[in-house]
Amino acid sequence: VERMTLPADATPSHLRDAALVELLAGAGVRVTEALEVRLADFLAAPHELRIDGKGERTRIVPLPAVTSAVLTSYVETVRERLKPTCDRLIVGDRGGPMRREVAYRAVRAAAARAGASGPVGPHRLRHAYAVSLLERKADLRAVQELLGHASLSTTQVY
Repeated sequence: VERMTLPADATPSHLRDAALVELLAGAGVRVTEALEVRLADFLAAPHELRIDGKGERTRIVPLPAVTSAVLTSYVETVRERLKPTCDRLIVGDRGGPMRREVAYRAVRAAAARAGASGPVGPHRLRHAYAVSLLERKADLRAVQELLGHASLSTTQVY
């Protein structure tokens, strides 16, 4: 997954979107999971995330150093400028929880700025995360756990 570059005149929304893309690409979480991460949970452990996934399964996902750094920078320099009215890590332009469709637009716009070919959505970032782990010889069961898949057959698709 190629890291995104931002224009010098990037707005708080652009910077927030970059943090969202980094979270999706660096942790391989589902878009809904990313949008439900609470600020306090990230601040308590900035190198890992507790993810409440599908089927009421909770998992711990380690964050790469670059992902942790991008998210920390977002929290320290951008999040308050969006005037948060909720406890989520990633907030929308009006300070409330970001909606899924807004997250999809943010990912597509970031991909377009990066010159990506073809459609890019949050799931493509999740797929790239899984493929990257497997290319680096990660154990299939470990990848299953990190992705929060209930069945190994779901992970084997990658």
